[in-house]
Amino acid sequence: MNTNSNINRRKFLQNAAVGTAAVGLSSQAMNLMAGEIPKKAVNKVGLYSITFLGVWYKGEALTLDKMMIKAKEFGFDGIEIDGKRPHGNPLDMPTSRCKELKTKAADLGLDIYAVSANNDFSNPVPEYRECQIVYLRELMRMTSDLGVKPLRVFLGWPGVTLHPTGGRYDIARESWQQAHYQFEPEQIWDWCREGMIESAKYAGDHGVTLALQNHKPVIN
Repeated sequence: MNTNSNINRRKFLQNAAVGTAAVGLSSQAMNLMAGEIPKKAVNKVGLYSITFLGVWYKGEALTLDKMMIKAKEFGFDGIEIDGKRPHGNPLDMPTSRCKELKTKAADLGLDIYAVSANNDFSNPVPEYRECQIVYLRELMRMTSDLGVKPLRVFLGWPGVTLHPTGGRYDIARESWQQAHYQFEPEQIWDWCREGMIESAKYAGDHGVTLALQNHKPVIN
């Protein structure tokens, strides 16, 4: 073998880079194969605003503005806004208010990672399902005005009951089960699918991405 014709592995991969498109390798993959260490991904942690919504503790809810200050004080990188009062109901969030919050977050050095809906596409009553789509469409507008891309959604969300003793899941879940017990899971799934399909059309109009949470009772 002619040793002069030998080239090392790194040099070979560099010379072969021109052919990566043909074999479908990304530049990142080529760098890994060449032994280059990629930059370490930085994980950021955000605070979900429901933490200070007055549901899971004794005491009043914080305003969204005060919650943002708390997030900064506790060292979080950003926040996720719950889509209900007193934090993120679109009825209270005109474009001007969204721009104000966007500026406030930037001044605090916080990202707004996502907005979270509390929707239920599974209700047997058509009018209820239609109301959920209207709610989501308004949340999409709000999400877009905040400069945020992801909007977290449910297929079926029973909700949380605000009882004098504190937040409770059981009351809302019993109501949900009572409303659905006469219907097969396939029917409930079809209603949810229809709601997602229609909502996705509006999401495209607003440049928002719907992020489906795998949460019971419809999905596990």
